[in-house]
Amino acid sequence: MLGSGLFILVAVILFYVTPDYNILAHTVSALAHGKFGTIYTIFLSFFALSIFILGLGLSKVLEQKFISKTMSFFLIFTIGVLILAVFKMDLLLDSSFSNWELINLAGKIHFLDTVLALFFFPVGVSFLVQEFKKSGFWRRLIPYTIFVLASGFVLGFIWFVLFVFGFGYAWKGIFQKAIIFDLIIWCFVLGYWLYKRSKSNAK
Repeated sequence: MLGSGLFILVAVILFYVTPDYNILAHTVSALAHGKFGTIYTIFLSFFALSIFILGLGLSKVLEQKFISKTMSFFLIFTIGVLILAVFKMDLLLDSSFSNWELINLAGKIHFLDTVLALFFFPVGVSFLVQEFKKSGFWRRLIPYTIFVLASGFVLGFIWFVLFVFGFGYAWKGIFQKAIIFDLIIWCFVLGYWLYKRSKSNAK
């Protein structure tokens, strides 16, 4: 909960204090190159750590062990976020639809990591939903979890359609923020429910 909440708070503040940052056009990853890029990277890394800890907790309560399919999902999730923190996005991708050959190595790794996440995340969440179904306490989170996946897909699809028609790129930042914050809030909610579970000892 702390990692998710702090990352959103810091990111929102940086949207407004980073010079020349355009909330509509620029992605969240562009903050890594801004005046306060180090601060952004630190809190993104802290968010990654919180994902790992969240995975341990969920793995323990859902599958009664720390090493499980649930933990595997969150471990890959953690590594993916750390890759985004270490390999910064190339600003060429944030300013225009650039030639792939012009993008630096870090930018390519950052971009490919993001693309892989689009395919990996639904698969990982499907395993998590199956574990939720085994518990009356966690089953109530299934509709919200599916909503997070569906809303992210719909927003991504809308942006893609707009881009195909030639004017979606200038709005990519707002679509990306909606998708990412939707996901981060979901992590916050999972952490909160894990906290509730520890207090109630429900199963």
